[in-house]
Amino acid sequence: MKKMITVTILSLSLLGCKHSNPLTADDPATGQGLHETFAGHFMIGTALSEPQILGADSSARKLVKKEFNAVTPENVMKWELIHPKPESYDFVAADALANYAAENNLFLLGHTLVWHAMTPKWVFEKKDGSAVSREVLLNYMQEHIRTVAGRYQGQVDAWDVVNEALNEDGSLRESPWYTIIGDDYIERAFTLAAQTAPNTALYYNDYNLFEPAKRAGAIKLIKRLQAKGIRVDGIGIQGHYGLDYPDLDEFEQSIIEFAALGIDVVISELDITVLPFPKKENQDDIVILKLEKSLRFDSFVKPACLPGTNFKPALNSKCFVSGWGATETPPAIISQTEARRRYEEDLRWADVYITGEGGCLNISNEMICANNFKGKDTCQGDSGGPLICLENGIPVLTGVTSFGLAGCGGIGVYTRVTSYLPWIKSQMVCARLCFEGSYVTFPLQEPHLAQPPLTTTTTTTTTTTTIDLKGCGKSIFLELL
Repeated sequence: MKKMITVTILSLSLLGCKHSNPLTADDPATGQGLHETFAGHFMIGTALSEPQILGADSSARKLVKKEFNAVTPENVMKWELIHPKPESYDFVAADALANYAAENNLFLLGHTLVWHAMTPKWVFEKKDGSAVSREVLLNYMQEHIRTVAGRYQGQVDAWDVVNEALNEDGSLRESPWYTIIGDDYIERAFTLAAQTAPNTALYYNDYNLFEPAKRAGAIKLIKRLQAKGIRVDGIGIQGHYGLDYPDLDEFEQSIIEFAALGIDVVISELDITVLPFPKKENQDDIVILKLEKSLRFDSFVKPACLPGTNFKPALNSKCFVSGWGATETPPAIISQTEARRRYEEDLRWADVYITGEGGCLNISNEMICANNFKGKDTCQGDSGGPLICLENGIPVLTGVTSFGLAGCGGIGVYTRVTSYLPWIKSQMVCARLCFEGSYVTFPLQEPHLAQPPLTTTTTTTTTTTTIDLKGCGKSIFLELL
């Protein structure tokens, strides 16, 4: 088995292994750092946030020097931050990280060159919202990889060239990279990276690689690259685990099968939750309230529609959350006065993006995750608030705020409304749907048809249709297209 180097992106991890004698750790009382204790067996790494990289968190820097011999950026080398506009790069934080790693003799893993998430909208879409051409996207990829990987040639020791390109069944994810360029986009990315950074190790990085189907898909992908003579030096195994998962035999099997390909096997991310996730019976975090009086809609108060049965927001699609909760994670113990201060009188909102399984593991199908990547999220006091996404420009109640992962500013977990549509409809005498203000776009049909079916009476006018909602006591005026 080849020597395996591991670094972590999200938290402390043991970074790989090689065949060796049983490990005997030194006495912690000696004051040795972790990387010294495990010298010859593991590299020990950590992720650094932008404040830590720029020196705002001096205590973190002291800890890194003592405990670690490898680092990786949390976000500052992702496309959205390092290349936010077509003609604009921001290298300040990334340069600082590269210099810090060099000054302290730290192995530096660059993360990441090609990913469907945290990539600016302009990369995939024209100003009118239509997709860019294959040629345009390939040019964007080429220019980005040559600029970023070229800038840090000799400083970055390894790159996560492509991140999270596989579905759970091992097939290629239908990301914009795939749908616009085709299934050769990964080959193109690795070829460009190899040309630009010939002395840098090149990795493919993904999560849930302990699952047999996804593991098989990753092996197939790497073998395809190898068969075409394209250099791939390693595979990054993201480790988002708990005390009771994954199956250790399957995890070990993944390491063995990947190592058999003749590549480095890297535990690229490692976080282990010690808290149990809510059981299925505790995930029905949703309630219907009947108002005592009618609600008046205006320019500040607007309705959101129930989703259709098959509505599913796309990965990384932009949504919105709102609430009166805390604006920062409250300490476990604070005074009542301080607790009240932390909750706002004004309704606040934040834009968030639908998050895939890589950052939101072990969540049932009745839940959906979203985060902002910049610390904006729901917090204590926001439970029960709405997650609103757009369907063809129409606000749709997609989720209900339930709980969060990694505190406020991390990943928010929401009850998925579509999972409860039969129950919602069964509890409603009638459902009033809306598209724009108090209007419904005609024709009234799925995915926006509520139960029970509405009895209609159509007028002869060419501008308006009146529908009598039996049991509702009023009519809805449908605006014709």
